[in-house]
Amino acid sequence: MRSSSSLMTHPSLCQCLERMLNPAENDQPWNWDRDTRVSAQGLLSTLTSFKFIVTFYTTKNSLHCLKSLAQKLQENGLDVIDAYSKIDAKKKKISDFRTNIDIEFIDWFSDATKMAENIGSQVEMPRLVGQQVHRANVNATTPLEYYKKNVVIPFLDHLTHELDSRFRQENRAGGDIFHLMPCSIVKCTDFDALCEKLSYWEDDLPNPTALKNELKEWANTWRAKPVDSIPKQIIQCYSVADN
Repeated sequence: MRSSSSLMTHPSLCQCLERMLNPAENDQPWNWDRDTRVSAQGLLSTLTSFKFIVTFYTTKNSLHCLKSLAQKLQENGLDVIDAYSKIDAKKKKISDFRTNIDIEFIDWFSDATKMAENIGSQVEMPRLVGQQVHRANVNATTPLEYYKKNVVIPFLDHLTHELDSRFRQENRAGGDIFHLMPCSIVKCTDFDALCEKLSYWEDDLPNPTALKNELKEWANTWRAKPVDSIPKQIIQCYSVADN
């Protein structure tokens, strides 16, 4: 994973930047120009700040569960119903993080503290002022409380908002028709619920009152066939469609 690789290389990168800034102290023959040294100093200051370290762990731990989803959604063979199911599961995972953040963040903060100690960084929080417009400024008495309120909770809330916005429920109405896929209909156990989902298409049905019976017949038709002959993708349905 990319975040894991970054985690492993972070101390080495800090050490490299320190040697760029102090080549004589490390018996290095390099003679870096002024602009390079200024850039190295700025990058080192950022990488060793405790705020950066906490933010790094927050991002890594929050987005870790979405990595597999991102990969799955790019697969050619993933059907819509399965995709929505995986999306809902990941949204719940993020929601659980947010609900249990008082417990979850203790481990995250502990890991961030260990990294800070490894590179000689101080566990500290920014000075709070009466009014702040350039960064979060929620009152806190300890670094753990400060970063939980000003970094972690806002990030998880933002992530939840973005997932809800990107995968809104109202955008799924037309997608319910994919429940008619043979690989999906054979798993159906609640035809009343399925009829309700398909009500979006009611105006297109020749006889809406017969929908439930037709769904049962459709399910039984495919349940009677060998499992390996049931189409799992839309393109495969064309070969078994009526002329």
